[in-house]
Amino acid sequence: MKEQYEELLREKEMFVNQIGNHERDTQTIDQLRDNIVLLTNQLDETKYLSQQFDVLKNLVPFSNKTSLDEIIQDIILYINNLTKEIDRFQQNEQLLNQQILSLQNECQTFKQQQFNELERQSSYQENTKQTRRTPIQEVC
Repeated sequence: MKEQYEELLREKEMFVNQIGNHERDTQTIDQLRDNIVLLTNQLDETKYLSQQFDVLKNLVPFSNKTSLDEIIQDIILYINNLTKEIDRFQQNEQLLNQQILSLQNECQTFKQQQFNELERQSSYQENTKQTRRTPIQEVC
């Protein structure tokens, strides 16, 4: 009987160990599932970032760099060059505006001179007509 009792105790211990192993296996499986979800999310994020990097490379055709830092440096240089070019365009615009203003003033002066000349000619012609009149014309 004692032997049977010991046998039953061993079997009970074995079942308890199996239950414990099963619980540990279930926990391990749950941890593995969580790890798979985490790794899948990281993979998705990496894939997205890779696509964004490709888009960035396509937006920056003047750069043949492959690292993000190098591309950023190229973008900064490109923006600096664009800023300098914008400054040059603005300076040219100011010069052109000054030239336009000067031409407008010259045009206005020329118009005034033309007007004065026409008035002078008109006055001259009127004076000439009056001096050509004969005494008979003045009476009529």
